[in-house]
Amino acid sequence: MNTTRIKNIPGAKQSLVERYNCGPVKLSGDRQKFIHLVDRGIADNLGLRGPAERAIQLEESVMTPQATVKIPRRLPDGTHVLLRPVMPEDRERIQNGMAALSPRSRYLRFFTSASRLSDEQLRYFSEVDQCNHVAWIALDSSVRTYPGLGVARFIRIKEEPTVAEVALTVIDAYQRKGLGTILLALLYLVAETQGFLTLRAAVIGENTIMLKWLHNLGAAGSCERGEYRLNLTVHRDLTCLPQTPSGEKFKHAIEALQTAFHEHHTYEKHS
Repeated sequence: MNTTRIKNIPGAKQSLVERYNCGPVKLSGDRQKFIHLVDRGIADNLGLRGPAERAIQLEESVMTPQATVKIPRRLPDGTHVLLRPVMPEDRERIQNGMAALSPRSRYLRFFTSASRLSDEQLRYFSEVDQCNHVAWIALDSSVRTYPGLGVARFIRIKEEPTVAEVALTVIDAYQRKGLGTILLALLYLVAETQGFLTLRAAVIGENTIMLKWLHNLGAAGSCERGEYRLNLTVHRDLTCLPQTPSGEKFKHAIEALQTAFHEHHTYEKHS
């Protein structure tokens, strides 16, 4: 999946508030900083009960507290990975991940076979606000240096503030091992928490595996000049997801992440 380059989006927060006709939510301390990353259950615990409230980017949401969110997961083959928000110090990991992609994977993801990212691209991919540009990285927790295995990101579309363009990258050695499902489930969960209604993927026609997977998750859209633009509706009610094998795996991945976020929040609250 590819994503267009969208930087600062003035008025995005205001547009969401106007769309849902809601007022500001007043919280304090760590809860205010943490809320836009947690799942719907924790949002409810904090008194944020609808998409209107969850859509608001709260005043103290900054990158630093998000770095404390670390979610361990295990892939079906037993590999242990650690999920956390992307930080500026991940520049080298992202560059190394680019090198770990085959030319074919780089072409399908970035529409180019270039093996290195420019300094400007690295800045863009690693310095994100986690509101208009959300990005998480999967790390290999069995290695002391925690190398990157994959990155998932979405970017709010300025003209459609409840739609985000989504992109996934998984290095070749970990493709088709379930990591992509976990990463997309994570984006789906964060998108729902932040009030997004649609995740949109741009997929080149040659990427038949990705196209089939997204279709099996319920995504639909159009094709123009060999590029598909598929919209995946973000459902709060997970029973609305397709009851296909891919849909069931996706649903279970989302539910597992909801539990993991809840456990993390509970630990942070009592530590």
